[in-house]
Amino acid sequence: MTNPNASPAVWVNGILNVDVKGTIGDTPVKLTSFLTTSLSTSFNQLGGYNFSFEDNHSSSSRRSLTISLRKLLDPSIAGYFEYVVTERGLQPYDYEVTSSSGIAVSQLNSGLYLYSLDNLQISAKAVHGDETRELTGNGYFFLQELTYPI
Repeated sequence: MTNPNASPAVWVNGILNVDVKGTIGDTPVKLTSFLTTSLSTSFNQLGGYNFSFEDNHSSSSRRSLTISLRKLLDPSIAGYFEYVVTERGLQPYDYEVTSSSGIAVSQLNSGLYLYSLDNLQISAKAVHGDETRELTGNGYFFLQELTYPI
């Protein structure tokens, strides 16, 4: 019997290994690669979910790769952020994603999805600067839709 007092919920688990290269000014640099299992998920007001792989080695090197799951079978890279330290504290430094590879999706059963980020490739340019980033990597995550009793 369905519980009328249940709330939608989601469980996620995954890993992402990313190699980062880019330019700062006109100088090409190989930046610190990261392996992350830090994940966050939120409900999107327009439907579906927002999902982020987050790296937080230290305040000035925190990075986040966001994936839009508005349509569970059609995910897309929504953004890439690096964080900088300012007088007001830690602030996101936005990058506009100019190209990205696809994300393979498998629906394993009703409500359970596997997202494969094999051969991930992302190009991005800083919104307020001339920095660029090239991200490559591999990873995956599971998403399971659940109901949670109120």
